[in-house]
Parts: sequence; structure tokens; C-alpha cells
Amino acid sequence: MNFPAVELNSPDALAEAIHFDGGYSVVADIPAPADASGGTISVSSEVAITAGGSTQFDLAAEGIPAGMYVHAYLIQIEGSERSFVIPVNADGQPYSSPQISPAASEKLERQIFNKASAGAVDRRTQLNCNGYPNLRFTAGGAVNETPSYEAPAKVYAYLQADVPPINPPVILIPNMSRERNNWTAPAKVNMKAVQVGNGKLQITLTWNSGADVDLHLEEPDGNIIYFANDKSRAGDGYLDVDDMDGFGPENIFYEKNVPNGRYTVKVNLFSAYFSDLPTSYTVKVKRDNQSETFNGTLYEDDETDEVTTFTMGSGSGGTGSTTGPGSAAPGSYATRPNTLLNSAACQGYTNDNFMEYFAQNSNGPDVQLHTLCAGAFNYYSMYLNAIRMGYSEAEANITYSAFQDAALVATEFYANAR
Repeated sequence: MNFPAVELNSPDALAEAIHFDGGYSVVADIPAPADASGGTISVSSEVAITAGGSTQFDLAAEGIPAGMYVHAYLIQIEGSERSFVIPVNADGQPYSSPQISPAASEKLERQIFNKASAGAVDRRTQLNCNGYPNLRFTAGGAVNETPSYEAPAKVYAYLQADVPPINPPVILIPNMSRERNNWTAPAKVNMKAVQVGNGKLQITLTWNSGADVDLHLEEPDGNIIYFANDKSRAGDGYLDVDDMDGFGPENIFYEKNVPNGRYTVKVNLFSAYFSDLPTSYTVKVKRDNQSETFNGTLYEDDETDEVTTFTMGSGSGGTGSTTGPGSAAPGSYATRPNTLLNSAACQGYTNDNFMEYFAQNSNGPDVQLHTLCAGAFNYYSMYLNAIRMGYSEAEANITYSAFQDAALVATEFYANAR
């Protein structure tokens, strides 16, 4: 199956090329008023994105009045008509998101203690941003310059009073209040997509600060690929992107010739200003059609984490295999059904009309049921989009599981309300 390339040449193209774990995108402006007064929000100043890659960035809603709850984070790339909505669970974390890092937890506890006397609290989390596998660049930059595209984005937290979020979270832009105390003032983040090499084996590192963090890969013969030795001794792997000014990415890949044996991935904090500590990182390892994501935190200069070890070779998802064990090639698997179609709970909703149908019924007596149905259909739309964009069956099923949870909430609400 062939998938159209997403060429990065505009803010809209960048918005089409990324997605957030546990979130969905919609063509709509964020309805936050210019004089929002529900606290402030802080984010990392930059986010590095690669094709098929993942990156985390810290986000903190600060000074939220007592009795107010964060229900969603919203992001809009400036110049784009598309917005991203990332609802949160009852624990304040995004749905299907990575666990908060030890560094973020430590900061959260300290900030809550410091501000408790003021009657306001901080809520810190981490968002996970992903680049679609078919992300492409229209043209490279100068000679020896890594092709990239970047655009600024605004980030908001949406709040509601005295109503904690539900599990699974369901929230849609048409339902959001326009009142100033329901929104934090926006923060800005630079969204930067960078072209990196890929092949049978690829390891990509991103992080959330201006520190200089390095990716190291020890090969089976003891050779270490890193900034001072950027090529494999026995295969065709090399470090094609070495970032020194913060956020990443760094990338090591083998196009075809991957030596059999054991590999070790390490991350080293080469240097950092005090203000960049601690630094949280994300490493994504892709072997054929399988991928794993690892998150960690570095606290001081020259600290090294051993992230993961794995074996490449016949029968282990390495050079003797073209598809990882138990993983179908992207797009080659059957599409799972939308179990809410023609259901009693969500009568009138289809995969094509759910946003319009919700808008037509959002002011009626069954607004809560319509909100749940539209939210579930949104998750199913995300699942279909993951298939269209070339994600593996295992990756697409993460979103399908979110749809199943939301569908269960909608059907149980319908049954209990009747």
C-alpha cells in the first residue's frame, strides 16, 4: 500500500505531519479569549520532530486558582487552521501518555509546596509528539545543512471549575467555554521538524532543553558510533545528525547492512547550563517494522544512561528478517470496526458526519450523551488516520483501544440514563 507524502512547506503541512499521544486534531480555531486569566502555562522552548519519531516536552499549568481543573491542553501552529486537543485523565495526565519523569515529579512537588500558601497549584505533565512516517521535505538547505522546517505554536490549558476530568476523557472544541477564567494565557513553543536517515535499524534521540546531549551506539564488535566516530566499522550505519544546540534530534541509522549481534544504546549529557538541568530525553529504536520508545532524565554534566540493549540477527528481528516478529507491515492488516455505527446510543452518527452531527445536537437535552458519542467517533477517526498514514498494526491499535474505552463509556451512559 502506498501513502501520499506529507511535504513540509507550510504551517498547515507541518500540522498535517504530526500528532500527539492521546490527542486529536481538528480544523478549528482555539476559542481562548485574548485576556485569559486562569493562570499561565510554561513549555519547553522547542520541540524536535522526525519522520516516525517521538519526542517529549515538559508542560506546566501554573497558578491555577483553587477548585479549577485542567481538562485539556490545546496547541495551534501559527498560520495553520488545524488545532490539537489533548484531553487529560482524572489524574491530570494525557490519555495514553508516557509516565511523568522523576525530574518532573520532583519539580511538581516543590512547586505545589511553594505555592500552596497562595491558594494556587501547579500541574506539570509531559506531552508526547510524533511525526508521521511519510513526512517529507520539499528541498534541502545549504550544502551540508540538514533539511528542516519550523513554525511557532501557541499552547493553552483549558480549565473547568469543580469538575474533575472523567476516564476516558471526552472534550470537544464546540463545547468549550469562552470565559477568560477557563483558559490559561498561552505559551509559545517552536515546532521544528528535521529530516533524518532511516533503514533496517534506526535510533533517534530528542530531549527537552538547550543542553548538548549525545547518542552513543555500541556495536557487536565493540565499535561505538557517536559524534567523534560517526561510522560503523562493519556495517553501513552512521550518525547522520549531531545536534549541539539543544532539543535534538540525534540519529544513527543503518540502511541495509546491519551486523548480527548485541547492541547497546546510551545517552550522555555532554554539557549543560544549570538552567537546563534536569533534562528529560526520548529515544526511539526502530528495527524493521517494530519500534520501542524509552524515556529518561539526566541530572548533571557527563552523566550517562544505558537506555537499552537488543540483538540483531536471524530470528531476532534483525538482518535475517524483513518484518519484526508478530508485527504486520504498515497498512497490510484488516481495519477493525466502529462498533458504535447504527448503535442505539449513538443513533445518527457516522464516520463522516460526527462533528457536524454533534454541532447540530450540542444544545439539546442529551448534550452529555452527544459529547460522549462524538468523542468516541473522534478516536475512531484517529485510528483510521493512523492506518492511512502508514502506522503498524500495534501502533494503530493503541488508538483503537482508546476508541473502545470511549465507546464503552457512551453505551453505559446511554443504558443508565434511559
